[in-house]
Amino acid sequence: MKDNKKAVWETGIFILVSLLAVLGIFWFQSLPQGGKIWEGMELAKAGLGAEYCEANQMEAVIRQPANSWSNLAYLFLGLMVWRFRPPQDKIYPLRSYRAFYGLLTASYVWLFAGSFFFHASLTRLGQQLDMGGTYSLPLALIGGALYCLRVGNQVNGNQVIKMGFLILVILFDLFCLIFKWHLNGKVMLPALIVVLVLLCGWLWMLHGGNRRTGLLLFGIIAMIVATVIRSLDVAKVGCNPDSWFQGHAVWHVLTGLSGYAVFKFLEGFHPENYGFADRTPEKAGEVVSARQRHGQN
Repeated sequence: MKDNKKAVWETGIFILVSLLAVLGIFWFQSLPQGGKIWEGMELAKAGLGAEYCEANQMEAVIRQPANSWSNLAYLFLGLMVWRFRPPQDKIYPLRSYRAFYGLLTASYVWLFAGSFFFHASLTRLGQQLDMGGTYSLPLALIGGALYCLRVGNQVNGNQVIKMGFLILVILFDLFCLIFKWHLNGKVMLPALIVVLVLLCGWLWMLHGGNRRTGLLLFGIIAMIVATVIRSLDVAKVGCNPDSWFQGHAVWHVLTGLSGYAVFKFLEGFHPENYGFADRTPEKAGEVVSARQRHGQN
């Protein structure tokens, strides 16, 4: 009964936050100051010219509506990470690593806020926050993948290891945010994605496949498609500047879904299925029990 009440409360909070975000953007969009609200802030390259296909509406509060509104996808997915987290289960490393769910949720929310701010204002500060959030999502997932590899022979990591991974990811996040203008985004972001894919591939090979392989494949394909669409958008191929359907907006949705799919793949990892588990007599009963409960997940 207690768990049911908690689920109801969390569902209510999920719906409330989502509605408040949508209503808040509607309210913000209607402010009478228009684009003057951003006066005094240095414009980014996107604000000085047509970097993306969508036309810049410099007199409006939200200067790129489609590219701004589409960031709600990140907020919804981040809330889903927290709302639909499964019960703790030490057989599945990430399911007992509750701080990771908070970290990934925070990364999605940061990306939503930073990217919305950037596309609404087209300022350098907005771009810095946007890229910080963009780096934070793959960094969080890389931390989760490394944690899965690290706990290999332990079945479940201790609190020191969990805290260590959390602090490490946060430090990398801060580094990428502070030194954004010294990092080449065209190199840094693809490098983080490649590292994440290699780590997930390593986990997959150690296991030999599982029922969540499709999620990993979807995540990879979605990222590839998103990258192609973003490139076409920047190159102004098939471009309609006044349309609500924008390639960069599609990039927001697909990259959010890609990250969520990879997260669900990692969530299904448990060491004994991957040839990692401690096969001592003390663990034997635990492994058998886990397989009876969950099967080869």
